[in-house]
Amino acid sequence: MLYPGKPKEIYSDSNFFIEKSLDPEWVAEPKWNGWRAFLLSDEIGKITAYNSKGTILSYFKTEGIKIPPLTYLDAEWVEKRTTNVKNKLVVFGILQYDGKILNGKEAIRRAILEDLFSEKLVTSTGVEMSLVQRFSEDFLTHFTELRDEKVIEGLVLKKITAELEYSVTAQFKSFTQLKVKK
Repeated sequence: MLYPGKPKEIYSDSNFFIEKSLDPEWVAEPKWNGWRAFLLSDEIGKITAYNSKGTILSYFKTEGIKIPPLTYLDAEWVEKRTTNVKNKLVVFGILQYDGKILNGKEAIRRAILEDLFSEKLVTSTGVEMSLVQRFSEDFLTHFTELRDEKVIEGLVLKKITAELEYSVTAQFKSFTQLKVKK
C-alpha cells in the first residue's frame, strides 16, 4: 500500500501562510474533521477502505461506491466528529487510476478527480461522496468562514505544479502540502 505525504503543519497567522495564499501555484482545500480513509478498488471494482495505518475499516460500508477498477482514492470520512455534516465521504486525492500510479502534477490528478465526480455520488448505504472544494485565492476568508461554521478543522494547501509524493509508510512528510491550523 502507498501513502501520500502527511502535510507539514503551519498556522493561519504565519507569514508563510500569507505568502502561500498570494502565490498562484498554491490552492487551498478544506480539511474536514473526520477520519482519513483510503479507498482501493480491486480488478473487479470491489472496494476496500483503509485507515492511515493500513488497517481495513470494516465498519465503513463500501457497497454501492463505484470507482473504476484498480483505483486508489484518498478521502476523509465525516461521520461523528462534525456537528453540521454527517455521513459524507470527501475525496481530496487520487494516487492510482485504472492500475497506473499517478506520479504527475497535482493539477492533472485534480482533473481526473473532476471527471470522476462530475455528478454527486451517493452510495447504496446513503453515504454522500463528493470532491473537496478548492480555492485559488482569499484562503484566509474561506478558512475563517468554514471554521466558524464548525465544519472544518483547517485547510490543506497544495502546490498545483508539484509531483505526487508518496511512501510505503504513513509517516512520510510532504513539503508540497501544508495543513493550516487556527
